[in-house]
Amino acid sequence: MTDTVQPTVKESVNVLLAPGIFPPDSGGPATFVSSLGRELVNRGHSVRVVTNGRASAGFDDQYPFKVVRIPRGNSVVSRYARQIRTLVAELRSYDPDVMLVNAFDLQATTAGRIVGVPTVSKIVGDSAWERARRSGETCKHIEDFQQFTFNPKLEGWKVLRTAPVRLADHVAVPSEFLRSLVTGWGVDPDETSVIYNAIDIDRPSVADSNRPPRIVTVGRLVPWKGIDGIIDAFQQTDVADAELHIVGDGPERNALEARASRQGVGDQVVFHGRIPHEQVLEIVSQSRVFALNSTYEGLPHVVLEAMACGTPVVASAVCGTPEAITDGEDGFLVQQDDIESFSKRFEQLLSNPSLRNRLRTQAYKRLESQFEHEKMVAEYETLLREVASTRGCE
Repeated sequence: MTDTVQPTVKESVNVLLAPGIFPPDSGGPATFVSSLGRELVNRGHSVRVVTNGRASAGFDDQYPFKVVRIPRGNSVVSRYARQIRTLVAELRSYDPDVMLVNAFDLQATTAGRIVGVPTVSKIVGDSAWERARRSGETCKHIEDFQQFTFNPKLEGWKVLRTAPVRLADHVAVPSEFLRSLVTGWGVDPDETSVIYNAIDIDRPSVADSNRPPRIVTVGRLVPWKGIDGIIDAFQQTDVADAELHIVGDGPERNALEARASRQGVGDQVVFHGRIPHEQVLEIVSQSRVFALNSTYEGLPHVVLEAMACGTPVVASAVCGTPEAITDGEDGFLVQQDDIESFSKRFEQLLSNPSLRNRLRTQAYKRLESQFEHEKMVAEYETLLREVASTRGCE
């Protein structure tokens, strides 16, 4: 009888990080990968990044790892082919033990299969559903979208979403809700891990007494973010000198500005557009309430940032958001687009400093116990080591 040889988990591994975007571009994958790469190097691992886009001369010198950039442009087919060729060449020259992919799934997992490098894919949403919502092909909520059979075009988008995820050796997701989605796509539950997003920002120095009666929301101005409902709830909120600040840009901006004017609150609603992350945190930390009315969130990073900024959250109880907020304990959850409930919570929080302080204190405790940055890094480090140990094993 032959003994089964268990793979050896290496202490130090060579990791290729493949995000779809990377600084100076902004967005979740860019922030996550740049931070994780630094932390892995600090822990004794070797890191290389392969990503899309360009940067100014010397920009990448700030990183303790090599950054390989693939210029954007040309047709989709030629761009994908160039991306896969570059990824294959870098995998062969760098010879990593494992690759972590984030928002670069089809190209990177294909390259990983060609070279034989085990791949971990971080999935933060359903790209097929988001594409269908943006294009107006469906108005269904994300859970319903999983169950229905659509026209050939949408079903093709589902195939393009699912195929690279199933090619990955392991899938990491930031919420139990997202785990349920990817297992519904045919991914083996044993090959998935929930690693919660984390926050690595300093707590603000803005005292509660220095915060004006301001509500803030942050996000892309797209239909599923429900900004129209926040404007409607704000219009019904009866608090003197209250303001609503909307941070972010997108195709709905003109319609939302017109809605605020029709509601008679145009002078009290401030649209900031897309601004640097540091300014976003400054605005959030100077507000009394953070609002989120999305129909979908995998696990909302902006909610964690609001909690870290000491700004109590009122959010729609959808998808992964209840994994970050316990209603009445460290924030408030309401039904999505329940205008009356949003308005009621806005009035309570804008007018009650003791309530804000209680929720703020509990939110800090929640962050420290569940969403601590070092905990997230350690969990990714352990996962990458374990998946790296499977290289060459059948």
